Amino acid sequence: NNLTIDDTGTKNEVLKDLFNSLFEEDSIPIIKTHFNDLDNVIDGIEMNQLNIIAARPSMGKTAFAIQMAMNVQNENTEVIFCSAETTEKAVTRRIISNLSGIPLNKFKNPTNLMTMDDIDKVTAAIGLYSKMNITIFDNAVFTPNKIRSLVQGMSADKEKIVFIDYMQLMQSDSKKSSSFDEVTDISRELKILSNEVPNLTIFALSQLS
Repeated sequence: NNLTIDDTGTKNEVLKDLFNSLFEEDSIPIIKTHFNDLDNVIDGIEMNQLNIIAARPSMGKTAFAIQMAMNVQNENTEVIFCSAETTEKAVTRRIISNLSGIPLNKFKNPTNLMTMDDIDKVTAAIGLYSKMNITIFDNAVFTPNKIRSLVQGMSADKEKIVFIDYMQLMQSDSKKSSSFDEVTDISRELKILSNEVPNLTIFALSQLS
C-alpha cells in the first residue's frame, strides 16, 4: 500500500516519523531494568518519561530503586540517585551489601560481625561499585530546580536516569498553600524537565498513605 502524508503541520511530522520508525531497528531506545516480570510488561525504560514508584511505607521502594539503578547503569547510561530521606553513606552501604551478599546488619558492627571472608567480599564490592556510573546526592532540601541543576551536570552524550527518594520530601520552588498543591507542582516540574532534556528519564518514589 502507498501512504502519502502532507508535509505541513506538527501532526503530520509526527506521523511521518512514526511511519518511518516502522522500518528502523531499535528506533526507540529502551533500557532493560533486568527485572524480568517488569520488562515483560513495559519492555524497559523509555527516555523522556517521568515514572512514579508508589507504595506504602516500608514496602521496599528504596531497595527496589537502588537495585534498578545498579541494573541500568553502564558506560552509556549515567545514573543519579537523589536521597532526601537518608545519607549518601547509608545508600552506599546498601549498594555494597547488595553487591557483596553480606547482610546489611553486619555493616553496623563489622569488627565483631564480619569474618575475613566477609571483609574480602566487601572489599571486592567496593572496587566494583567505584567503577559503576552512579552518583548519589543527599540533601536536606531537593527542589525541581535543584534536580534540574544536577541534570545539567550529567553527560550530554549518555542516557540519563534520575531517581528521587522520595517526592514528598522535596520542596516546590514557589510557596504553595497545601502539601497537595506542592506535590502537584513538583510532579509537574519534573515532568517538564523529563520532556525537555534529551535522553533523560526520571523515577520519583512516592509514599502512599
